[in-house]
Amino acid sequence: DGHGVHANYCAGSVVVHRSLPHGGCFADVRDIVEGLRDSGFAASIIVATRDPGASLRTKIQRHQRDANAAADEQALALAALAE
Repeated sequence: DGHGVHANYCAGSVVVHRSLPHGGCFADVRDIVEGLRDSGFAASIIVATRDPGASLRTKIQRHQRDANAAADEQALALAALAE
């Protein structure tokens, strides 16, 4: 569904999975990382992306029917990752 938290308390590890944007929510990854670090975790960001054209087609088919809005949202996500 675009997001989730998977914790292994015995190992002291946590994985936070976010799709950007998802369902009208554009989570601030910096806040997520800061919160994890404040809680004592060594936080890293791993970015997994698909071909932009394939991602846009899927977004239009499943999540955002308005092609212009989908392209705008994709551009926001790519800009945030480039920061």
